[in-house]
Amino acid sequence: MKYRKMGHASVDFIKSVMSKTLSSIEHRKDIDGLRCVAVMAVLLNHFTFGPTGGGFVGVDIFYVISGYLITGILQKEIDRSGTVSIIGFYERRARRIMPAFFATVMICLLYGYAVLMPSEYFLLGKQAIFSTMFVSNIFLYLTTDYFSDLSVTLPLLHTWSLAVEEQFYIFFPIVFLMMKRSCGKTTPLILWLLAILSLALSQWQVLNDKDAAFYLLPARAWELLVGSLLAVGAVPLVAARIWREMASATGFILIAIGVLMYDRNTPFPGVTALLPCLGTGLIIWSGSLRETTPTLVARALSVAPVQFVGLISYSLYIIHWPIVVFYRMQVHYSLNLMDKCILLISSITLATLLWRWVETPFRNKLLAGDRRGIFRFSCAGMAVTAAISGAVLLTKGAESRLTPEQVRIASYLDYDDTEQFRRGRCFITYREQFAKDYDRAHCLQPEPDRPNYVIFGDSHAADLWTGLNQVFPDKHFMQATVAGCSWNVYGVDRNCRELFDFFEKQWHPDQRIDGVILSFRWNPKLKDQIPRYVALARRLSGKVYYVGPSVEYNFSLPRVLVKSAMKNAPELVARDRAFMGALGPRERDEQIKSAVLTAGASYVSAYDALCPRDQCATLTSDRVPVQFDYGHLTSGGAILVAKAWKDGGTFP
Repeated sequence: MKYRKMGHASVDFIKSVMSKTLSSIEHRKDIDGLRCVAVMAVLLNHFTFGPTGGGFVGVDIFYVISGYLITGILQKEIDRSGTVSIIGFYERRARRIMPAFFATVMICLLYGYAVLMPSEYFLLGKQAIFSTMFVSNIFLYLTTDYFSDLSVTLPLLHTWSLAVEEQFYIFFPIVFLMMKRSCGKTTPLILWLLAILSLALSQWQVLNDKDAAFYLLPARAWELLVGSLLAVGAVPLVAARIWREMASATGFILIAIGVLMYDRNTPFPGVTALLPCLGTGLIIWSGSLRETTPTLVARALSVAPVQFVGLISYSLYIIHWPIVVFYRMQVHYSLNLMDKCILLISSITLATLLWRWVETPFRNKLLAGDRRGIFRFSCAGMAVTAAISGAVLLTKGAESRLTPEQVRIASYLDYDDTEQFRRGRCFITYREQFAKDYDRAHCLQPEPDRPNYVIFGDSHAADLWTGLNQVFPDKHFMQATVAGCSWNVYGVDRNCRELFDFFEKQWHPDQRIDGVILSFRWNPKLKDQIPRYVALARRLSGKVYYVGPSVEYNFSLPRVLVKSAMKNAPELVARDRAFMGALGPRERDEQIKSAVLTAGASYVSAYDALCPRDQCATLTSDRVPVQFDYGHLTSGGAILVAKAWKDGGTFP
């Protein structure tokens, strides 16, 4: 039902909510519309609708809006009374954030009991505690890459953005009050300086510790400060309509570029986050003069359906990701168009209910009407969350729901690959730096009495080392591997650039290299880079082996095996085997094989080793899962693959 066709009572209710919740600052429809743009960018990205791989910039739009509105409220309060009520400020934040947040956490904990594996439920219990304390961004920084495949099993992953914002507002009201009192008219200059310093740090961290840049407040603070600068008048306003129209149109284009052209490989935030942040700032700036005709962009953002989505944007943001995670865990296959439409409609429906019956009554003081009431509610919510989460942790993720064998298989979701991959020494992850942490003396030291081979590539090369080392004891396998290096190795990732630069220009082994073994995760663009990889390998040896892509699953293989056993549905395993676009595992293997043979290297099929006659192994003879996540081999799986190659006489 369209917004304009709603009953008069519904329309009056929405108007009353707008007037009450925005009474402390002038209500601007274009900002409500920007909230809609932000939340829909995030949703379309998470639901993989069309070319919206950069939809994560919706969070940055929210940050600029938040900085503008909160700073504007604080400034008006200081101008009126000369001070800021810190307690009053946190009361408003509690009413805005806590009710819908606690409702979402409770839904996740209750539904997670039914569908999550013990280790996943255990992790959810941890997430719930850290999210409630608004430090989930720090927890995720220490444990998770936002763009990793593990993220699709974390129902509260998205709470990191709330944590960043709330951490900012722990300090900002007090700091802002001190600046206004002590610095007066130089306050904008100080805010400019802080924003520039934060942006510089963000860019440095993108190159040196991109998870810190993504998750932690210091690298994100400048985005909120962009809004703050607009609120304090640090950017002079212009009355001329032509300039306001150009600014708003440019802003919308900048946001669209980020949403449509960025993706998970874009270095972010850093300077690339300037596009959505400046775009948002330009739209806000263009509508900041009172008694001026709204721009075309502002009028587009003010249409009723856009306004309604903007109104429910917080509830929509907080509830949509758990819906995505739990839905995918149930269907166990790549989402089709019908699935995506179901997710979108379900998210908007549940968000509307959450906004109407949870968020709004608290914000309008129909529930927890006084200050003590909302703080008591917040403390009670934290206590209940801590109690339930504590029970989840004490019961090891409620593992009594499963049989002992299912618990054993599910335990491989917590597989420690440190020794197998030689993580931090011969395999450099996002947390390390190749130039500083790669142990060349240990990982690239040829032996005089054995044939020497170099394993070169990403994590799908690193997982081969243990199997090759054990199955071929008469050969010596060196290793040079960096996480995430595939088709973009010559692009944005510093570790990948340094790895390839080292092999192209610096490493000159004093002994003969008998062969180079290349392996990378499959990507549609990978085949175009294979000739370059092979040419690089030929600098070191005349014999180049390229290991083809492994079998991949939509979810971690141990989870799929347990779900299959619980439902007595063995077909789930084959159904969960991942397609990449229109290509199945066999088609991917053939595509890469053709490119490798054309480049003049020897092809070694991981698919044939795992899936002889297209019947894929999932457990070793010792009933160890062959893979511990979507596609990386366990030690047992690596040995199984290496034995198949040895028995087939194809390698090395």
